Amino acid sequence: MERAIWLTVLASFVGLAMLGGAPAATGQTPDLPKVHLKVVGSSGIPRQFELFEKPFFTKTLPERSGGRITTDFVSREELGLKGFDDMRVLRQGTLDIGTSQTLYVGGDEPFAEGVDLAGLFGDIDTAYKGHMAYKPVLDERLQKKFGLKLLTLWPYPAQVFYCKPPIKTLRDLKGKKVRVFGRTLGDIVEHVGGASVTITFGEVYEALERGAADCGVTGTLSGNAARWYEVTTHLYTLPVGWSTTMHTINLALWNRLDPKVKEFLLAQFSRLEKSLWDFGRESTQDGINCNTGVGECKYGYKGKMTLVTPSAADFALRDQILRDPVIPRWLKRCGKDCVGPWNETAGKIVGIRATVP
Repeated sequence: MERAIWLTVLASFVGLAMLGGAPAATGQTPDLPKVHLKVVGSSGIPRQFELFEKPFFTKTLPERSGGRITTDFVSREELGLKGFDDMRVLRQGTLDIGTSQTLYVGGDEPFAEGVDLAGLFGDIDTAYKGHMAYKPVLDERLQKKFGLKLLTLWPYPAQVFYCKPPIKTLRDLKGKKVRVFGRTLGDIVEHVGGASVTITFGEVYEALERGAADCGVTGTLSGNAARWYEVTTHLYTLPVGWSTTMHTINLALWNRLDPKVKEFLLAQFSRLEKSLWDFGRESTQDGINCNTGVGECKYGYKGKMTLVTPSAADFALRDQILRDPVIPRWLKRCGKDCVGPWNETAGKIVGIRATVP
């Protein structure tokens, strides 16, 4: 979408907000002031958008607040936002709440990458502990540097490799063009001799189809929702990340809100965050089942991909690459003031203590 078009959409948001939003529903909470919020969600393709984000903002918040909290809600694609764009419009106050992936944000704020470095958390339970440990320091950083308040921090399914050429091991990525969406993922691909290419999610299908990319990294169910199984043959399930995503709110707006509204929103976002973590656990295996056509496929489309299970040597190589070059390169981008907070949170969870590069 062209910039002029999404600016028009944003302008309509402002107009709706001035009109006061939707009417209050029956059974409203009498002690909550009315608040109308302009919200941009994540990509409209993965299941989390339709199953969780959209109903949360368009139904759950209004219903649980008795119609006192209302929203205008659209996907990132509808506004033509990419990468760090949503963070910028949040800072400007054009939007109130936005959904951002930490690896995209990492281009402007490397500190955000620290919670989802390639290979950092090998399973979702460890990822949960690490994310919850990192969440307070990330919130502090976002407030001080960008004027944004962190509301949620949650995962997509495990990020794995969809490949058109047959592969059996991590080293088979050598010479392959691999779609990534963050520098830390690029580090792991390039270390084994692959070429990392950055392609927006909505354009990857075509890139894989015409050979602009040989492989692509995304979630097990996310890639299925985008039908990558139609243009790839091998699903290599070495987890290299979680496509960590966050909801943030403009801090100036947050500080103006009535304390009762803040309390209400924090409680509701906490419930949303838990639901998204639960779905991350369930959808990782469901995505594998759907792509391969083996086992129950609850949320996706059945494909016929060949499942490639990583070996112990693959896991060992991934862990080695995490320690060097992934973490040193990240710290070089992030700076020495990132070392302490990371060591005491995410690093402590996985038993790694980084040093100043």
